[in-house]
Amino acid sequence: MPAFDDLEVDEACETILGHLARSFERQLVHVSLDEARGRVLAEDIIAPHSSPREARSVMDGYAICPGDAPPSPRRFAVVGESAAGRLFEAGLGVGDAVRISTGAVVPPDATVVVAQEDARREGDDIFIADPAVLRPGRFIRTAGSDWDAGSLRLPRGSELGPAELAMLIALERSAVPVFKRPSVAIISTGDELLAPAEPYREGAVRSSNGPMLAHQAITAGGEVTTNVVVPDESAPLVTALHAASEANLILTSGGVSVGDHDHIHAGLQECGAAVLFRRVRMRPGRPVTIACMGDSLICALPGNPASSWATFELLARPALRFMAGIPNARCPRLRLQVPVAAQLSPLHTRDHFMRAIIRDGLAHPLPQQASGNLSSLTGVDGMIRVPAGTEDIPAHTPLWIYLTKP
Repeated sequence: MPAFDDLEVDEACETILGHLARSFERQLVHVSLDEARGRVLAEDIIAPHSSPREARSVMDGYAICPGDAPPSPRRFAVVGESAAGRLFEAGLGVGDAVRISTGAVVPPDATVVVAQEDARREGDDIFIADPAVLRPGRFIRTAGSDWDAGSLRLPRGSELGPAELAMLIALERSAVPVFKRPSVAIISTGDELLAPAEPYREGAVRSSNGPMLAHQAITAGGEVTTNVVVPDESAPLVTALHAASEANLILTSGGVSVGDHDHIHAGLQECGAAVLFRRVRMRPGRPVTIACMGDSLICALPGNPASSWATFELLARPALRFMAGIPNARCPRLRLQVPVAAQLSPLHTRDHFMRAIIRDGLAHPLPQQASGNLSSLTGVDGMIRVPAGTEDIPAHTPLWIYLTKP
């Protein structure tokens, strides 16, 4: 498979998804509703019954069988009650009324519900002064008004959030078929990396990319199975890549450039991985490399925190969403066009994805955009996509911003 260099971001994303469309097979599992939150439906859900199954009242008041258009005022005899969960099971004759609660079943013979405030109660009778409130069907939610039996309620690919789980319960489902979460292995490279509890030594940095990428992978629908740190040496890297070969997605962080201690490309070659492309015309994250090894997709991300974070969002997240069975995987996150707060100077040859916050209807680029600065990631709302060009972009120009908060 030929490798390409210096792709546009959108072209790089399409290359990844095209490869997955040819090679990746999703697996189905059945889970209980308690386990289904955040999962993706693997088949259409069809309604086995209508909703509501019976006509229901939408007001507290009286269900009435008025007969023909009555004179005003009109007296009705209250012969019983229909409350939520407690039916009025007797027949209702012309001139009869039943006290009814919001959500209660409307007796079959009743043709109208009169709101409580439109009726005057005197003992076992009510009096209706305005005949207009006796219009047939008033304040009655008819059977099947929400959905019909046999209708499609949740299509394949739906992400199961609170409303979808409520729908499944209403449809009397206790378990559902979902796509198996794609497995993710994370390998961070660097002699300088320290574990959180490891004593500090001069020249070292805490290994923060691994936990950051794990959280990003989980929010994209993945399941992290491995998260390891290896030194800047070829042999341990190759061993880690082989050990991760069962994962659907392998994320590496660092070692992807061309320095003397960057071993990713040599390691991929030694493992027999086929490179799809090297380098993307974007900032931050240009050195990102995408490859495949057996059934695994490998996203080799740069080691600088902002570069690793941004390349995951723009390239690895769509891949995981595709693997998870989510439609519209090509969109890494929700995109909005938002006016920028300040004049921007674009890069000549690369799109610049600037970390930003949204305030007062404007996108404010953070003053610090260095890819090595972890502080440039905290609190951001998204990335402004500043297209490559040669002319400054005036303040208040609408640009696309990729929202990155969950």
